[in-house]
Amino acid sequence: MQKKPAKPFIFKEFVVHQEKCSLKVNTDGCLLGAVTVKDLQKNKIDSTTKLLDIGTGTGVIALMLAQKFEADIDAVEIDRDSAQQAITNFEQSKWYERLNCFHNNIEDYAKESTNRYEVIVCNPPFFENATKSPYVHKNLSKHNDSLPFKTLIKAVETLLTPKGKFYIILPTDEANRFIQLLPKYSLYINYQLSIKPISYKKAHRIILIISPINQQLKEDEFSIRNEDSSFSEDYSSLLRDYYIVF
Repeated sequence: MQKKPAKPFIFKEFVVHQEKCSLKVNTDGCLLGAVTVKDLQKNKIDSTTKLLDIGTGTGVIALMLAQKFEADIDAVEIDRDSAQQAITNFEQSKWYERLNCFHNNIEDYAKESTNRYEVIVCNPPFFENATKSPYVHKNLSKHNDSLPFKTLIKAVETLLTPKGKFYIILPTDEANRFIQLLPKYSLYINYQLSIKPISYKKAHRIILIISPINQQLKEDEFSIRNEDSSFSEDYSSLLRDYYIVF
C-alpha cells in the first residue's frame, strides 16, 4: 500500500510543505529554531546580521528566524528534492525576498562563499555507524556520512565571524563526541541546554551555543512535557509564537 504524501505543517505565520523531504518538520528543529530566536532577541540583533541555516531540509528553521528578524537568511541543503522544497516554502512565505536556498554541500559552500555569518544554525544528521535505510534520501537526512562532524565544524570555523554564534542540536551521546572536536578549531561552548522528553526522564537532546570566544559555560535544563504528559510551560511559551496548538 502506497504511503499518502506528508501533509503540510501549518504554523501561525507560515506553511511548510514537506512531501519531497525525507526529514519532516520535527520537535528537534522547531526547538532549535525557537531557542536560537530567544537567544538572539536577548542580544538584540539588527537587520544587517547575516544568518545561515546548514542542512535546511524543509526550511522550517530559516522560516522561524525570518518571522522574527528582518535580516537576510541563507540556507544550504545537499539533497536536491529537499532544496527545491525549501525554495518553494520560502517563495510562498511573506519573507521570500530575504530567504535564499542553495543546493550544495556545506564543505563546497564554505570554500566558495564570500559571505561570513554572525549566526549559523544547524539541525544535522547525527547517526554514526548505525543501521541504514534502503532509501538514500533518508540516509542523507539522518546519518552523518554526508556531513561528518569534522566537516561541519571546519565549515563553521570558516563561515562564522569572530563574534558570531553557532547553534546546534544533537542527541546526548553524539553531543559528547562533537564537543571533543571543537578545541582543534578554536571554537568553544558558551551555553548548553539539556532537553528532557518528560520531566522525570534523562536528557535526550542537547542544544549548544558555540562561538570563537572562550568564556565561562552556562548550563540549563528543559523539559518538553510534565509528569502527566502535558506540555510544560517552558515548552509552550517557547513555541507559542509558532505552533497553532498553543
